[in-house]
Amino acid sequence: MREKKIIQTSMIAIMTNLFLVFFKMSIGLMANSLSIILDAVNNLSDALSSIITIGGTSLSKKTADKEHPYGHGRYEYIAALVVAFIILYVGIQSMMEAIKLWIYPSQAKYSWWSVLIVLVAILVKVFLGNYVQKIGVQLDSPSLKNSGQDAKNDSILSLATLISAVSSLWFRLEIDKFVSVIIAVFILKSGYDVLSETLSRILGERISSSLTGAVIKAAKRVPNVCGVYDLFINDYGPNRWIGSLHVEVEDTTSASQIDQLSRKVMKQVYQETGVTLSAVGIYARNSRSEVVNEMRNRISHHCLQTGFVKQVHGFLVDQENKRIRFDIVVPFEVKSLNQKQMDLKEWIKKEYPGYAIDLTIDPDTTD
Repeated sequence: MREKKIIQTSMIAIMTNLFLVFFKMSIGLMANSLSIILDAVNNLSDALSSIITIGGTSLSKKTADKEHPYGHGRYEYIAALVVAFIILYVGIQSMMEAIKLWIYPSQAKYSWWSVLIVLVAILVKVFLGNYVQKIGVQLDSPSLKNSGQDAKNDSILSLATLISAVSSLWFRLEIDKFVSVIIAVFILKSGYDVLSETLSRILGERISSSLTGAVIKAAKRVPNVCGVYDLFINDYGPNRWIGSLHVEVEDTTSASQIDQLSRKVMKQVYQETGVTLSAVGIYARNSRSEVVNEMRNRISHHCLQTGFVKQVHGFLVDQENKRIRFDIVVPFEVKSLNQKQMDLKEWIKKEYPGYAIDLTIDPDTTD
């Protein structure tokens, strides 16, 4: 259903852009206006981008196989990357044509008909951009969101062309070569923004707090889960997530109960968020010792008061073997981490002599 909607939206964008290419190119050639011609070429690149979006969406529907066990969802990101390079190419070509106009100037010959057509094009592009981007956000399609933003950018470019035509007809002021440079710069900037956003998703962005929060809430709703930690989610394409997490349970929980609980967590998380959990790890929690509870509270409080610890979890005390185990979450920007870890261990050893300290530092991967 999602892929079908993306393709339908892309087809609407293709037909609309081809319609605009025909009219803008005709007017641009008759008026000898480079700004209108570049505007038409930009619309042609938009149509090509929508074709690539359809191709990427179709390929992303392929089911997982032996070579790609996590599916082919990232084809959509590759399609968005190709779109970005197309926009950049059009921007470079537009800038070259604008420079030629400065070196070999020619006078544009606008008519009020050309003004009318450009005005209609602006209205069409505003409507198309809002529609495509809205669908892109609903479906979490990077290609559609990029196409929608590009269409709205085009309306601004067309507005610049309209100003050029009106200034020529009304005030006899020729600014076509200035507008051509503005259009070229705008296209290049748009291509750079699309490229940066797409590369960021391919490299692996931080998962949105709304999704991670939903996963944690879903897991916590499973009976006998005391806490949820160490959530990792990998993005294998729009709405295709595979992750893992740890849940904390009482140390009296049996292996059979843990097995049932972990299966319930996987099912609950997938039903509520669409995230597939490949593993559910377990932290045991001392449940029958007031001494351990006091140790947990005191050590956790001190850790959080240091200013560099974001969270303390997985706290377990082995009183028989005199060992304290726990994890801390530390933000990426914290420096001199080894020294801070040593200072923290030293404080605990002074407060609880004779205990060995197993302190694990976890990266701050989720909000």
